[in-house]
Amino acid sequence: MSSTMSTEAALVPNESVFDTVSSFNEDDANYSVLDLYDDDDEGDDSSTVERKEILTTRELEKAKAFTSLIMADPENFDRYGFSKKGYFISQEEYDKWWTEYNRYTERRKKKWENFLLKNKIELHNDNPLVYPARTDELSKFVRKGIPAEWRGNAWWYFAGGQRQLDANVGVYDRLKSDCREGAVSGKDMEAIERDLYRTFPDNIHFHKESFQNGEPAIIRSLRRVLMAFSVYDKTIGYCQSMNFLVGLLLLFMEEEKAFWMLVIITGKYLPGVYESDLEGANVDQGVLVLCIKEYLPEIWSHIESSYMNGNGSTDQISGPASGEEYLCRLPTLTLCTASWFMSCFVGVVPIETTLRIWDCLFYEESHFLFKVALGILKLSESEFLESKSQKLFRQYSSYTFGGSNDSDSTFKRLKNKIKTQEEADMEILQVIQNFPKRLLNPNDIFEKVLMKKKVALNGITQEKIDRGREYVAMARNRQRASSRPKERGR
Repeated sequence: MSSTMSTEAALVPNESVFDTVSSFNEDDANYSVLDLYDDDDEGDDSSTVERKEILTTRELEKAKAFTSLIMADPENFDRYGFSKKGYFISQEEYDKWWTEYNRYTERRKKKWENFLLKNKIELHNDNPLVYPARTDELSKFVRKGIPAEWRGNAWWYFAGGQRQLDANVGVYDRLKSDCREGAVSGKDMEAIERDLYRTFPDNIHFHKESFQNGEPAIIRSLRRVLMAFSVYDKTIGYCQSMNFLVGLLLLFMEEEKAFWMLVIITGKYLPGVYESDLEGANVDQGVLVLCIKEYLPEIWSHIESSYMNGNGSTDQISGPASGEEYLCRLPTLTLCTASWFMSCFVGVVPIETTLRIWDCLFYEESHFLFKVALGILKLSESEFLESKSQKLFRQYSSYTFGGSNDSDSTFKRLKNKIKTQEEADMEILQVIQNFPKRLLNPNDIFEKVLMKKKVALNGITQEKIDRGREYVAMARNRQRASSRPKERGR
């Protein structure tokens, strides 16, 4: 027998994975994580040996260490179960911010209650099931944050989840049954199992605690939703980042609702983004580039400078490239911003800011993601432009276009100091990647940018984004068609 395995065979999980799948206790499927936190997992008989075969040793050790941390000091975590402390934010900074922001959320909730009562909407045991008709007033309320306790039902209502469920009664149960009978591809199952314990490693709900005998309930629900979706939409199957989308949904709603919300996100809000060729993601990044060109001219000038001689050489800065070139050969910063869209900003900004973004995503649809991306870039613009490489490029450009030559001593010094475009792009990427992680207070972006009528980017509508998607898709198709080798005449 050959010592090598085929790619397909290597992707088929071992039998213990299937055993874990078939041993699910589905009694917890109709609850959110808040209802399940005290679950003792008596119905889950999967062994430690089985889990070790799914997880790497490093991940298991991390999970064990995290369990000890939870039991030692629960004050380390926020109201959703996430660690307060992060690489960019200390626990002291978090606690100081939360003291004030908590008062803000309490004031907002009272205003929400009065607003709903004025519109004759029942509070339904402090978790409204319906909301008033869409108006500018309701939009302002959503922009300022939906009460945390209401988010699950609010997201479900605004996204049209109930219509989706009513049109597909019994579908989710059938998909789960199909999964138990082996409908999930080996490739998808392996990827899902690999990502389960990588989902929110800083959240207590996703880790086994000392009083639990098996996997956390939310991990079991996460597995079922991801497997069911991989069977439901075989064009997508399973794509990395979906585990974070579903994981966050499960903190606020029951399992079947989380499944249909994933269907809405992947089909309505971000069409094509999660398909295997990621063309939908490329199209959205092309639309973002067009928006940067229109609304953020300083950053756009950097993008133009990155298209020099086709290889980053600083010997000669060419004129602006054609619009379609930018759409087909996406600029370097989209290496970072593409993940913003695929994750819907989960892990990009701190959790409270993420949730405020999701409030608006489900109320206003996907154009709000573009506004957030532009808002982050606008807020980071000063750091972006103050980077050493950008200062040098601006000085160099002024000399180049001013007619200076190599005999000019100042020009020669600049030319010797300036980095290659690739190095400059990496410096800018670092700014773009790190800046949003410091946006602990959602109001830093909402009140300073996203709620200001005078800020031009707030004029972006869903219709404009949809038109942009059509334009970029056609431009990229034209580019692909023109790059194909032409057949010789017979």
